[in-house]
Amino acid sequence: MIRLSLSGRLFESADGYRLSRMAFLDFARTAGFDGVELRYPQLPVETPEDEVVGVKRALRARGLAWLYGTIEGLESDEAYRRAAATMRQHVLGAARFTRVTVFEADQVPRAQRLADEARAMDHSLIIQLHAGTLADTPSRALDLLGMVGRPNVGLAFDASHLRFAGDEDVAGAIDALAPHLRVVCIQSYKPAPPGAAAGDVVRVNDRPFVRALPGDPGGVDLERLFDGLRSIGFKGDALVMCDAPPGVDPQRLAGDWFTRLDRLRTEA
Repeated sequence: MIRLSLSGRLFESADGYRLSRMAFLDFARTAGFDGVELRYPQLPVETPEDEVVGVKRALRARGLAWLYGTIEGLESDEAYRRAAATMRQHVLGAARFTRVTVFEADQVPRAQRLADEARAMDHSLIIQLHAGTLADTPSRALDLLGMVGRPNVGLAFDASHLRFAGDEDVAGAIDALAPHLRVVCIQSYKPAPPGAAAGDVVRVNDRPFVRALPGDPGGVDLERLFDGLRSIGFKGDALVMCDAPPGVDPQRLAGDWFTRLDRLRTEA
């Protein structure tokens, strides 16, 4: 069965996180999730090792997995040093993956080096299909994987970022990415309707979008998404990684996502 994880992103605000690290873990477990994404500000690279070990123990005590953590970037040698230190923290904390973003071709050698270092620790990297990166479409994501050329680097699929690229063929994208697919990121956007409040609009590739809540027919077609995952026999991780729209209670939103995804994963 597909495992469901919850991202700390849902609890981000302009004033920091709405839940402490441990309160977030408690909530994720109580809500029924199998794992979490700990965001970088929730566990900065400067966190002492004994504290990271404490987080690992807290996760295990709650029956949760740390799905992945994210590095800051690979744009310079100094950024690489921080990225490598962050990845070692992920390994210490027993994260399944480290998420890496590659924006320019000159960052590929650093991604290769990081993958080699990860492999030496029996660890893996993932690259998310994401607007504004070298993996902004399925074909470019596959090209980037080929450039990196390391067996311990996989992909995270995101149907919203597929939509941002002007592509609605979710089933075709899943089929194309299937051999490399490790994680499915769950968030939902739809084209902004006329008159949408400026504060609600997100512009991607010069097109306006607004967040869509679970069940919104204009958002990502979750049934089609899970049909595609079923067709390839996917048994990996699905991560709820949306943020909370203004005025929406993030804990209630997390529960709504879990209820809908739990039904779909059972059917899958």
